[in-house]
Amino acid sequence: MATFQSRYPIGNYVLRIKQSTLGETATGTPFIAISVEVVSGKNIKDPSVIYGGTRTIKMWLSEKAMPYTKAFLEAAGFTGSIAQLDMDHPDH
Repeated sequence: MATFQSRYPIGNYVLRIKQSTLGETATGTPFIAISVEVVSGKNIKDPSVIYGGTRTIKMWLSEKAMPYTKAFLEAAGFTGSIAQLDMDHPDH
């Protein structure tokens, strides 16, 4: 799973989901790629630093990774089902 911290340090961020895609790797592992806009955020170590920009995060949907993926989505404020993040889902 790609870490959000690879670009943004641990902190509190307001995200806006811009785009999402459900997919599968060549070996058959399902994933969701989510493009998020970082609306605002503060670094825990330096609260005066506010981040912006966009980032695409790929999260695995395997049984082993699912708890981490769900935790990230819940922390980002998403309360629906993962299937709803597919742009072609009827509830989208």
